[in-house]
Amino acid sequence: ASRKVGNAVARNRAKRRLRALCDRVITRDDTRTFDFVLIARTEAVTRDFALMEDELRNAVGRLIKGDGAQRRGEGATRRGEGATRRGDSAQRRPKKRLAS
Repeated sequence: ASRKVGNAVARNRAKRRLRALCDRVITRDDTRTFDFVLIARTEAVTRDFALMEDELRNAVGRLIKGDGAQRRGEGATRRGEGATRRGDSAQRRPKKRLAS
């Protein structure tokens, strides 16, 4: 949890609540297929726990059904299909040489 969530007490509370949600919703079989990343927002501290549990359960259910999710190792990227990472040789520019 970032400092945007609040002070140390709020950040720790948000992390504890997200861990508890994961323990209740995400099964061991789910973790073999998917990598889950939960991002703590300010609302994670005060939002109704049962509501967050329902929302996470629905999201995980959609992933398992295959509604637009990419499984681990299938090349899920934020930049889209076939995108290369920064630093790959295809995107490197030749170094400029200084005149001597």
